[in-house]
Amino acid sequence: MLENEKFISSLTKNDKISLINLLEGLPIELNKFIKRNINQPWFEMEIFRGPRKLHMFSSIKKWMDMGNTNGMKRTETVDNPNASTYQSLYSAILYKIDNSKFPTYIKNALVGFMNAESYDDETLAKLECEIAKFISSIQDHSLRKDVCKIILTDIILYKSRVCDFYTRVSTTSFDIALDDEDANLRYYLNSCILSNMNAHKSFADGHDLAVFVYMYYRLLGIANLIEKYNLAIRFESLIDPSDSDYLGEFRDKLFEFCTDNASVTSCMERLVHPERYVTDVSQNFIANYNQPNSIDNTDNVFTVGSYTVLFKDNAKLQEKGELLSNELTKLNPDNISLFFPEATPDSISFNLQENDIGHIETSKNMLVGTVYTKFDDVMKYILMVGDDIYLLFKISTVPSTIYGINLEENNNTRKVISIKKNASVFYKYISEV
Repeated sequence: MLENEKFISSLTKNDKISLINLLEGLPIELNKFIKRNINQPWFEMEIFRGPRKLHMFSSIKKWMDMGNTNGMKRTETVDNPNASTYQSLYSAILYKIDNSKFPTYIKNALVGFMNAESYDDETLAKLECEIAKFISSIQDHSLRKDVCKIILTDIILYKSRVCDFYTRVSTTSFDIALDDEDANLRYYLNSCILSNMNAHKSFADGHDLAVFVYMYYRLLGIANLIEKYNLAIRFESLIDPSDSDYLGEFRDKLFEFCTDNASVTSCMERLVHPERYVTDVSQNFIANYNQPNSIDNTDNVFTVGSYTVLFKDNAKLQEKGELLSNELTKLNPDNISLFFPEATPDSISFNLQENDIGHIETSKNMLVGTVYTKFDDVMKYILMVGDDIYLLFKISTVPSTIYGINLEENNNTRKVISIKKNASVFYKYISEV
């Protein structure tokens, strides 16, 4: 117990916050110790003053409330998980699971994965094997695909972040140098996989997907178990059979790497499009990995809940901070598709390119800014037209048009906007924010 207290006390303020945010996945003994001692003056009370706003899915809420004084609870319950002082990402994922249409047994399994240990390569590898076994047991292909999607986009990114964080702080606490490549490599590799599967489906992309999947499992020490435990199933289940070149090359190259027992370094050298993962992933996934709260409020930047907003002349946005936080959480692809008959959830993307933004910027009386969530992996663009605020997105079946949906909802209806690009013009956009 004294060893755990010494370890926590040795951490920086930001690392103590991360310790709480990434609690579910840490060693069980440390997890229990943190919950029992969350109210100690040398721990949480040292890093935060004032009332804590916590979502009901936060695993520390009941423990913080045990430290009440004068009969008053230390926490306030918030409905929006992204507004939670701590564990906003963890709560948001549980909220997503709870509000999904999955059968109860699948919801329970997904929550179990979220709470499982993943603090080192061994525990993360064990979790991957359990996930593969569970996915293999799902016979309905559509249901299996949906399960794989939330595992790819949410659960594994969270669990790998836990592993990277604990590996760093537990190693450096003993004055042992940690290689730079290990600092956030598990999270980075999974971010590359997500980027690949979201945006790239060519023959060459199948090759790159195999590189990243193999590197990840090789790092965890289970590359030799890929076939035995069917570890590739959670990726294959997400690939449309019509993308035969992409799927075929992924399978062939993954088998080849396993047969050759390729090293992580040699695999990295085989990437066909390494430049994509420098821009797509480094900027959108890693830029704020270690210091998610480090951007100070300026004339162009402010935070609301767990969102950081970058917007020129943002006074009007700050006035609508609560609306911004609540509605951005609500407007996911499933919700947006209800307002656009031509769209399905899978066809909606928040990934806008420079050329897209350029066409918007040339329109009169339109201001564009960006919003991202603490610990999130997706940057979103918002548009202000007069007093109206729109969330921008694209529909893959209509590539020549940029769409926006109003944040304000009245009687289950929302204003929508569409901006058609000029095919004869190509813009190189340079942000002024």
